[in-house]
Amino acid sequence: MLTVLNVAYPLAPLGPDAVGGAEQVLALLDAALVRAGHRSIVVASEDSEVRGVLVATPRIDGPLGPRERAAAARCHRAAIRGVLAAWSVDVVHMHGIDFHRYLPPPGPPVLATLHLPPAWYPPAALRPTRPRTYLHCVSESQHRACPAGTALLPPIPNGVRLDAFAGRHARRGFALALGRICPEKGFHLALDAARRAGIPLLVAGRVFHYDAHERYLRDEILPRLDAERRLIGPLDPTRKRRILGAARCVLVPSLAPETSSLVAMEALAAGTPVVAFAAGALAEIVEPGRTGFLVRGAHEMADAIHAAAALDPEACRAAARERFSAERTVERYLALYHQLAGERRGDGAERVQYDGTGPAADAPEPPTMAPKPPTTRRTSRPPARTPPIEIEELTTLEALEALRPAWTELWRGVLTATPFQSPQWLIPWWRHFRGEALRVLALRRAGRLVGVAPLYILCEPGSGLRRLLPLGIGNSDYLDPLLEPEAAAPAANAVLAWICAHADDWHRCELPQLRPDSALLAAVAPHGTVDRIAPAEPCPVLALPATAAALEDALPPGMRDRIRYAVRRAGRTGTIEVEAATPHNLDALFDALLEVHRARWADRGRTGVLDDDAVLRFHREAAPGLLSLGALRLYLLRIDGRPAAAYHGFLARTRAYYYLGGFDPAFRRLGAGNLVVWHAIREAAREGAREFDFLRGREPYKYAWGAHDRPTYARRLHMRGARKIRR
Repeated sequence: MLTVLNVAYPLAPLGPDAVGGAEQVLALLDAALVRAGHRSIVVASEDSEVRGVLVATPRIDGPLGPRERAAAARCHRAAIRGVLAAWSVDVVHMHGIDFHRYLPPPGPPVLATLHLPPAWYPPAALRPTRPRTYLHCVSESQHRACPAGTALLPPIPNGVRLDAFAGRHARRGFALALGRICPEKGFHLALDAARRAGIPLLVAGRVFHYDAHERYLRDEILPRLDAERRLIGPLDPTRKRRILGAARCVLVPSLAPETSSLVAMEALAAGTPVVAFAAGALAEIVEPGRTGFLVRGAHEMADAIHAAAALDPEACRAAARERFSAERTVERYLALYHQLAGERRGDGAERVQYDGTGPAADAPEPPTMAPKPPTTRRTSRPPARTPPIEIEELTTLEALEALRPAWTELWRGVLTATPFQSPQWLIPWWRHFRGEALRVLALRRAGRLVGVAPLYILCEPGSGLRRLLPLGIGNSDYLDPLLEPEAAAPAANAVLAWICAHADDWHRCELPQLRPDSALLAAVAPHGTVDRIAPAEPCPVLALPATAAALEDALPPGMRDRIRYAVRRAGRTGTIEVEAATPHNLDALFDALLEVHRARWADRGRTGVLDDDAVLRFHREAAPGLLSLGALRLYLLRIDGRPAAAYHGFLARTRAYYYLGGFDPAFRRLGAGNLVVWHAIREAAREGAREFDFLRGREPYKYAWGAHDRPTYARRLHMRGARKIRR
């Protein structure tokens, strides 16, 4: 008989309603040990439910900050020492992300399962010096993501109880998002996608008492709920099985590199397709076109929600039976427990090397698990390795100009690129708003440009505070780096690593206006960084129908009536004409834009953004380059031959952007401002745009067009222990 001590994460109770993958795997192992006649001891918070022996540590309620986490680790450490003093434990199995904080003293072998992305663990945790301490992952993608030289046992993939989801349920029309409700799970994107698709959505899960999680619920989830999109809270096992089986599909819009996804596995076991971002192991779980779809962003997720209805539930169930059985997971863990216990007792258990990296320092060779399938490493031809990301730092305007051709080519090849990421926008910006020092990162793979992260340092007068900021800040929307999709994740991680490695050059790094699907938002900062992610100013976005003919019917009734009235009234006054910018009339149209923009703001006793000389010079220089890029949309509306209103915006791929405009107050009663925006919306739809983005700011007129907020996020970093600057 074995005696196995499983150690849970201190702040996540175990029980039937547990939502975390680590907690569910631990509960599975606890039950399996008891069922097999072994002694199962579990150290977990006092509100946990286990099948074996619970050694309880105090439950911590309320906000869960650093002080509470430290207290929980101390209690766990004491509880583990108590168990080891009272029982002869064969194996200690640790599941928490902070396991390194309460490792037991040298003694029985310790197995630490890395349930979370490797970058989330401090480097010291991945290189334990305690003898007989072994690490392993729960998926191949997680295993590959571990730092080079990490000593790892082969991964043991997670599995689910297939019999628990075997029942057949009548399909209903709703989609489901299930799990912990926190920023990295991206449920706000599921809500956006469901709204865009016109499909009901149930959001099920628990909110833990972390400030960031509660703020996310308040700021990003609750405002998106309505009669069709509802938050239903945690699910007990019976209700979860029923709702999973009845859903048309399960949405997994994770912004983090998932190491596994029990939710996706359970959905497939229930015969329900999965629509997910290709984040980490999700790309290994979902088979596109057979068991679900892998998408980028809420707009693709909306399309996939409809397409998922055509997928075969039996194909989903077959995939779950073939690949995600909990029985196989349990068998591999029990085999590993026996071999670890045999290693401890010295009974001659077979031993092998770690997975190609050699044993940990001061540790004996670990035991083998189930035979590992042959890999390409055992053939005569070595596998092709993905070249690393290399970073070149550009510090002069001349270097930016030299990069312009390759930068433009990269911009044209990235389907999600915005005009604000182009050199035609950012090089003029630097010329007119330059700060103290340019820090543009050109990211290359095998010599080919795969990303540009345009940064600079601004030194605040008086305080001396040196801020690392993105180029374009203050005049741009969406300040993500430009990254080739195939290289986005490693490139974003490389950018954060570079930023933190050069922390002696700045005091604070601010990365505002990041899109929800930004790779830089999902990248994990190196250990020792104080990292804060918070909602930033949203961008109201109007979804455009697939055909321009359906556009007017898609407007809110009030705006539709105003447009029709303005067209009739302006038409009675004189001829309505709209002129678009070309290389020949660009200067004249820009002058007209300036005239009506200033007139509109002067009528309100204020100055507009173009009254600033630097801003005006910047836009005049940027406009020709954006026009040559095919991105500029500058329109002048004339009524009876007189300039009445102007529109300055952009169009790139399937998205239009309204940057600024103006109208002559003499034409206010004719609705000239609405007419020129309506023209821009119709032209965008005619050119194939699916979204009309009003950009940041919550001005009421944007919502009058039917726009809905798209969130953006701000990330702020500074190094722990850095000296504080008095403001």
